[in-house]
Amino acid sequence: MPKQKNDDSFILFDVFMRLVRVVEYLSDEVFKCKTYVIENTVVLLLLIIIRMISWWLDFSIFWQGDDHAIMLWIANRIIVFAGYFTFQHAWIAERLREVQEIQHKDEKPVNVACYPKLMKVYYVKEVLWILAFILIPSRPALAVSVMFVGYPRWRKLWRRYHPVRL
Repeated sequence: MPKQKNDDSFILFDVFMRLVRVVEYLSDEVFKCKTYVIENTVVLLLLIIIRMISWWLDFSIFWQGDDHAIMLWIANRIIVFAGYFTFQHAWIAERLREVQEIQHKDEKPVNVACYPKLMKVYYVKEVLWILAFILIPSRPALAVSVMFVGYPRWRKLWRRYHPVRL
């Protein structure tokens, strides 16, 4: 059955396809760099923008003057950097997963025995982080977790058009 224009998955696919084209253009034509440079830059910019948008919340928290408020103010800044370095870890893990997946499909021996568990653990971890950051609340950390949940889908779509070269 062909996809209909109003189908949510079609809209999401269309958005991802546009992102693929934008990243191709930026990495190949504008900056002449690797894909991961564009991905990391986008994530860092999004974190900074989200941090700046929620400044009003931090301003009110910081000026309450109690120790808990100051610690929360500091923690929200640390979360931006922690989120960025967690993303660094995620993109390395995703590239390792891509290579292992190809070896598994080609019936070659898989080098990492726990490879099949990687994505299950990844999604469980992110759902738990999302729940925790909703309860705290921490908008930058929540945004990081939402980005991480979407990242493996982005990479699968990217690899559909740019296969791994071994």
